[in-house]
Amino acid sequence: MDEMTLASEMLAEIKRTSKRWFIVSVVELGLILAIIGGFLWYLNTPVAETTTTTIDQQSDNTSTNQVIGGDIYGGKTDNNGH
Repeated sequence: MDEMTLASEMLAEIKRTSKRWFIVSVVELGLILAIIGGFLWYLNTPVAETTTTTIDQQSDNTSTNQVIGGDIYGGKTDNNGH
């Protein structure tokens, strides 16, 4: 009586395979939920914010000249400033 028919053996194998796939799908669902939870946690972490302020400068001069290596008229000077 211990002999199983071919149909019984196939049904037993299908049952074992189905149980394995169910366990795999539950583990996969858990991993997907963990990944989504990780992304939500990452999106809600505080961000270092920087604040920039604008400084308005007022000057009495109408023009500003910056001269490097020459005089204000575009001429060249020697090392002594002549």
